[in-house]
Amino acid sequence: LGLECLSKLLLPQTTVESQNELEDADIPLSISLVEVMEKRYKNMLEELKDGYRKEAQEHSYAMAEAYHYVGLALFDVGDDEGVKIYYEKALEKFREIIEKFQGLTPVNAQYRIGNLYEELSLLYENEKGEYCKKAIDAYIRIIDEQQSEKLFGYIRGLVSVRIEQAKERVECLKRELSAMALNI
Repeated sequence: LGLECLSKLLLPQTTVESQNELEDADIPLSISLVEVMEKRYKNMLEELKDGYRKEAQEHSYAMAEAYHYVGLALFDVGDDEGVKIYYEKALEKFREIIEKFQGLTPVNAQYRIGNLYEELSLLYENEKGEYCKKAIDAYIRIIDEQQSEKLFGYIRGLVSVRIEQAKERVECLKRELSAMALNI
């Protein structure tokens, strides 16, 4: 067989019959992807009524991060109301992780809650103080021994790095709040 015949055999001619309508849409992301992930998440939790496996923890975390991603994309297109809605959905998913799971994943979820409030303080300058205080509260739940044991159990020895990171974030946010107070 010649080169032309081989190329026809290995690379046959194809025509596009239909196209994903979202590919032509002038939007920065596919909201439907998040909806699909959310449906998968709900189905997974239904199947796991007897207990939660590691896969469910990972998927819950991915779901929360997907909402965060949508919130950032909506900020890029100037949809402030949408940003707050999707950040709140991300925060809710991280709170669910803290309630439902055990081990290090809930601690990481609590840390992400603090991160999200910090991001919101950067995105919305007029609400910076309120979001900084919420971020501090989120980090304090990791730092404070009583709150930490109540939320996560007796795993403080395993999360010492996360505790130190939370302490650093709290100190930084407190300095920022003090600077804001001096500028007012």
